[in-house]
Amino acid sequence: MRVRDPLSGYVCTKHAYWLRDGEVAHFQPTPEVIDAELRLRSLLADGRENILGTARYRLAEELALVSLTEEQLATRAEQLKTSLLPICLYPETVSFVDLLSQEHFLRAISLDYAVKSNRYRAIESLEFPGVSAQGRPRLFSRLKTFSDNLHW
Repeated sequence: MRVRDPLSGYVCTKHAYWLRDGEVAHFQPTPEVIDAELRLRSLLADGRENILGTARYRLAEELALVSLTEEQLATRAEQLKTSLLPICLYPETVSFVDLLSQEHFLRAISLDYAVKSNRYRAIESLEFPGVSAQGRPRLFSRLKTFSDNLHW
């Protein structure tokens, strides 16, 4: 049995509870959140435990936050009947956790592109379905910072 990092949280798909940092919150189950938890469990079962590292998970949450508009977040909170931000971001967070653990993505923004402009072009060529036009610049900026930090 794998132990989940308490910072990444855990969704009980049966009872629709969110558990994180000693905090427990009930939410209205939606297919997006349940599917996200099942997808994360699948990634863990595939041996990608490293995706739950604190820094990587927090980055995924940041990317999720900048990828959604305030209106989208408000709609999600209403659907889930909770204002708990991490659970509102959970589907997008899991998508970014998956992306941040994929070898082709890491290769695209790492040493294969030692020249900053090449890395930046690679990042800007990535597709992010569901990310609003206003969220894209913030998302790309955060990914560029992440890639720069891989080169120190």
